[in-house]
Amino acid sequence: MASIAASLNLTVNNTVLIVMHREIDRIGIVLTLGSAGINSEQAANAADALAKIETGQFAAVVLDCELPMTDIFECTKAIRMNETNTHKRLPIIAMSIWDGLRHTCLAADMDAFLDKASSAELLKQTICHYTGSALDSGEASYSGF
Repeated sequence: MASIAASLNLTVNNTVLIVMHREIDRIGIVLTLGSAGINSEQAANAADALAKIETGQFAAVVLDCELPMTDIFECTKAIRMNETNTHKRLPIIAMSIWDGLRHTCLAADMDAFLDKASSAELLKQTICHYTGSALDSGEASYSGF
């Protein structure tokens, strides 16, 4: 059975960027993805995330909707504007404790929305869905986000 990382074709230069303001949230997601063999980098704020995106290649971004002193919508807009240069869409997976942000995030051109209490499996499935890969032998099902 192939690893999730192998099915995603993730390499050191093709990782998932985790943008969470709380270190405990970043660590939890890093451990979750790491247990599946998926590499990740961390950013604590939007400015750091945007700098990393400009210099690196990422398979997806997991973006905290509660980033302090930053506007997640401006961050998303900047990422989308950068895509006009790269001609490659970077999936943005928003995460929040407030389900009321779901429609606002999706309307702001984010690709998916997950509650921070979502299971590790759902996070991995979401990343796989938006990177065009399947978990292991395609056993994962996408339930719409």
